[in-house]
Amino acid sequence: MKKKQAKRTRSKLRAKQKSRHISKKAAIVLITIAIVISFFLVRPRLTGFTSVTKEYTITDNVNIIANESSEYTWVSEEKGSLKGMKISGTVLRAGTAKVYLNYSNELYLIFDSEQLETALSDVTGMVAVNDTVDNQTTDDAINQSVNESDNETQALNETEGEQSTVNESIEEQTVNQTTNQTDTDEPAVNQSSENISINKSIQLSLDYYTDSSYDADNDGLEEIEGVVDLAVKGTELNFNASPDNLCTKWTINSVDKGTTNNVCYGSSSCCNFLDMDSSSAEWNDPYYSYFEKEDAGYNNIVSAQVVYAYYDLITLEAEIVYSNSSSLSVRFKAPYIEFNGICLETCLLPGLNETNYTLIFEIDNSTLNIGSITYTVEKMVPNDHSPKLVKNISEINIVKNKNQTINLSEYFYDEDGDIMSYSYYETENISVTIDKDIAVIAPDKDFTGIRSSFFIANDSKFVRVSNVFRINVSEEDKDVNVSVAKPSVVIGKPVKWVKKIKLLKDIGNVSINITKDAFNISVKDAETNTELDKSKINVKENNKLKELEEYEAEKENKREEKEEKREASKITGAFAAITGFSALDDINEDTEANVTELIIEEPAEELEVEYYTEGPTAEEIIISDYKKRITVSSDIHYEDILSYTYLPVEVPANNIKLYWINNGSRTRVATDKFDKNNNSFIDYIEWVVPSLSNQTYELELIILNTQSYPTRGGNWTVMFNANGVGNLTISASNGTSYTKFFKDNSSTINDLELLNLRCGDNVFFNKDSLFMRNNTYLILENSTKIGINETLNSSLELASLFVGNYFCNTTGYHTVRVLTDGKHTQLFNFSGYYAYAYNLVNNPPTTEIVFFSDGNSTRTQTFLS
Repeated sequence: MKKKQAKRTRSKLRAKQKSRHISKKAAIVLITIAIVISFFLVRPRLTGFTSVTKEYTITDNVNIIANESSEYTWVSEEKGSLKGMKISGTVLRAGTAKVYLNYSNELYLIFDSEQLETALSDVTGMVAVNDTVDNQTTDDAINQSVNESDNETQALNETEGEQSTVNESIEEQTVNQTTNQTDTDEPAVNQSSENISINKSIQLSLDYYTDSSYDADNDGLEEIEGVVDLAVKGTELNFNASPDNLCTKWTINSVDKGTTNNVCYGSSSCCNFLDMDSSSAEWNDPYYSYFEKEDAGYNNIVSAQVVYAYYDLITLEAEIVYSNSSSLSVRFKAPYIEFNGICLETCLLPGLNETNYTLIFEIDNSTLNIGSITYTVEKMVPNDHSPKLVKNISEINIVKNKNQTINLSEYFYDEDGDIMSYSYYETENISVTIDKDIAVIAPDKDFTGIRSSFFIANDSKFVRVSNVFRINVSEEDKDVNVSVAKPSVVIGKPVKWVKKIKLLKDIGNVSINITKDAFNISVKDAETNTELDKSKINVKENNKLKELEEYEAEKENKREEKEEKREASKITGAFAAITGFSALDDINEDTEANVTELIIEEPAEELEVEYYTEGPTAEEIIISDYKKRITVSSDIHYEDILSYTYLPVEVPANNIKLYWINNGSRTRVATDKFDKNNNSFIDYIEWVVPSLSNQTYELELIILNTQSYPTRGGNWTVMFNANGVGNLTISASNGTSYTKFFKDNSSTINDLELLNLRCGDNVFFNKDSLFMRNNTYLILENSTKIGINETLNSSLELASLFVGNYFCNTTGYHTVRVLTDGKHTQLFNFSGYYAYAYNLVNNPPTTEIVFFSDGNSTRTQTFLS
C-alpha cells in the first residue's frame, strides 16, 4: 500500500486537467478515415449472436489493514464497466475512518465509520445493534413428568429383574394419590371432591438483578470488562416447596460462537436430577455473566428455568414440576465494529472503466480492516438465450405398479434452437428415465404415496428449472371420483379450495387428501346442499387421528401465535430475511410422508369439501423515495398468484414499469393499472406471479416537479430524479426560448436564461463560473454540440442543454432565470422518457410544490426508467 498524506492526495485529485486541442485539419482527416473504414466494416451481415450487456457481481478477498491515512491501488479481477462497489470488514470503535474511491479526479465515499449506527442497517457481529431480546416466555418448557403432565406420579424402579417402567403407576406409592388426609398444612393434590384439588405450578420471573452495582441501568449491555447480573427472585410457586427440592437451570447461548452451556443453582439432588452439579447453594441466587464465562461472547441469550424435583428411589415416589422458560439478552461491547456490504456513494456507479482503482483512506486514531470488496461490473456478452419454461408441470397421478410418460418439449423451449438435455431431482421410491424429450416416471414396485420432483433443461450454456410438481402414486380406485377446482390466489388473503367427490358405489368411509395446515374445513352433501355432522369427520395429520373440532382448534391457536409473533416483530423492529427460491427448499420428505387426510364416515353419494389455506404474503422494502422491492412468498407452492402494490406517487398510465428480479437480471412484467381516486393518474397496479415459493420484483420511479410560479427576473428551479444511466436533454419547448450564448442580443426577446445544472452538490454546468463537465454540452438551433468555452464573445442561439450518460443517485436541480411574463415550458428527455416542466409568471403567489409532498397533485409528473 502506498502511504501519503490524505490532504496532499485530495488536493492533487481536485487539480484540473489541461484541455487538449486537435487542429481542424487533423479532425477532418480523422473523420474522413472513419467514414472510409465504416463503409467497409459497418455493413449488414449474418452473425452467430448479437451482444447484450450483463452484470456480474464478484467478491474479492483483499485483507487491507489501514491504521493511518494512505492510498491503496486495487486491481479488479473481473474487467468491465464498474457499476457498484461495497466493502466488508471491521473498524476500531475509537476514532474515525473513511474510504473513498477515486476515478478521474472525482471522489466517491464508500465508507464512513461515523455513519455506521445512523445510516447503516447491516451492522453485525462484534457489536450488537437492535438485537435486544425481550423477556419472552416460551411454552416449550421441558415436560418430563409422567403421562405428559407436570404433576403426575413418576414411578422409579431400578431393581433388577422387575418389569415395571419409569412411567408405570404404582397404586399404593404415589404422591398424588386420592386420600382423606386432613392433618397437614398442604392440601393434597388430586384429592377427592371432599378436598381441594391443586395443579402445582411455578411461574417464572426472570429480570436483570437490581440490588447490585453491576449493569447499573439494567439493560443487559456492558463494556467488555463489565458484568451483567440476572435473577429469578420474583418467581412464584402455588405450593409449599422445600429449598432442598428446588433448583434453577441457567442456559447461556452465545450467538457469536454458536455455543450453548448450562449451569445449575440450588439443591444438589435437584441439579443431579437434571444431570448437572450444583454451582451455587441457593436456587434463587443471582447469575453473574461476564465475557467468556460459560463461553459467553459479545452477543448472548441467557435463559432460566426453575425446577421442583422430589424423588425417593426407595419408595419409588417422584414428583417433578417445571416452570416456563424465559430469556434475556446479555451483551458486551466489542472493541471493533463488524460491517458488511457498505456502499455510501458507490452502491450505484455510472459505469467506471479502469484497469485499476485507487482507494483513499482517511484514518484518525483508528484501525480499519477491509476483508473483502464486492463489486458489480457490466460486460458485453453474446445474446444467447436460456431455455424457457413455457408452462408448469401439473400433478402427475400414477396407479400403483404402472408408469407415466410425459413429453418435456411441451414444457421447455429454447428460442435459439439449441438441443436440450434433461435431468431431474431424484426422490425416494421414484425412478425416471429420459430419452431425448420423453421422460418415463416409474414408481417402485408396490409403492404408494406422494413424492415431489422437478426437471432441469440444459442447452449446454444455460439451464432452466421447472416448477416443483407432485407425483401421486395410489391404489387403483374405481369407487371414488375426485375433482379439484383451481383456487383463486391473492396475496394477503386465505385461499379457498373446493374438492368434489362422487361415489361410484356404496362404501363405508371416504379418505380425501387435503393441503397441509388447511383450516375452516367443511363437508356438505352436494345433492341436498346440507353440511355433514362434524362428529362424522376426522383428520389424520402426521400419522395422528384427531376429531375435526380438535384439529380446527389447534390450527386456530397456531395462526394466533403466528400473528402474535408477527406483531411482536413489528414492535421490536425485527424482520424476516428475504431469500431467493431454491427448488430444493420446497421439497420436504417428512411433509410428504405425513399427508393430511380427511376421513368422512357415512358419506353421501356426492360430497363437496371446502377448506382454506394461508395465502401468500408480500413484503415491501423501500429502497428510496422512488424505488421499492416487493417480495411475494408462501410456504405452499401456489400458481397464478394475483399480486398488487400501491405506487408511492401517482403516475400516468403509460409510464409504469415493473421488473422481475431473477439471478441478478431484470425481466419486464406486464401489469394491470388502476386509478382508485379517479384523477386520471395511476395509483395501484396488479400483476400475476406464475408460481411460488419466493419471487422478487422491483418498481422504480423518476419524479419531476412539473409546475412552478416564479416572478419575472427570479430563478426557476426544477427538481427531478432520474434512476439509472442515460442521456439527458433539457430543451425550451412550446414557444419558449433560451437566451443567446454567451452574450445575449438585447434586440431580441427571449424567455429563459440557462444558469445551472447539478446533481445534489455535484455541478454539471454553471454559467457564472464558466464550468461545464466534459460530458455536458450546449446544443445550438442547428443541432451542433459545443462547450461553454466555445461560446465566449459569441451570440449563439441555444436549443438545449445536453448531458451524456447522466447519472445521479440523488435529486437533480436545473435552474434558469425567467425574463418574460406568461407561461414557459421546458422538455426533459431522459433516454426516451419525456416530461414537461411548466411555470406561470406574475400569477398570484403560490408556494412551489414540495418534492413528494402531494401524491395526488395533478402538477406532479412521473416517468419511469
